[in-house]
Amino acid sequence: FPGVAKAQAALWDLIGESLRDCLGQRQALVSLSGGYDSSAVLGGLRYGLQAPDALCFSYCNGIPREGSDAWVAGLRAGIADYPFMLLQSSYRQDLPALIADNGRTTQYLRGPCGEHEAFRVLAALWDDDGDATGRVLLSG
Repeated sequence: FPGVAKAQAALWDLIGESLRDCLGQRQALVSLSGGYDSSAVLGGLRYGLQAPDALCFSYCNGIPREGSDAWVAGLRAGIADYPFMLLQSSYRQDLPALIADNGRTTQYLRGPCGEHEAFRVLAALWDDDGDATGRVLLSG
């Protein structure tokens, strides 16, 4: 299609500009789902901004199975040559507890997921080193 390459280049420029405005000189913490949106954020950081010190993470319960979102997220972080951290969900297969906690945490604005648990683990990591001001959480 005529103009597709031009539109793609313009989109990458906009993604890069948005990331640059968001990050400044701070480190990016990138929540990777393995999907298109978070992959675009990751690509913009690595290949657009050449951000040197992003930290990628995903979350799961146990060891991610091949082909799962967390497994794909780890592959993509490796391709971008960024460190990857797998955060463990702590709901321990208790779906009613996960749904109730998810509701309290997100005010019932999201479907049941372990994302809020991952953010809790990250907050605890920030508390350990005492400084979250030099980091920005990015999610696609």
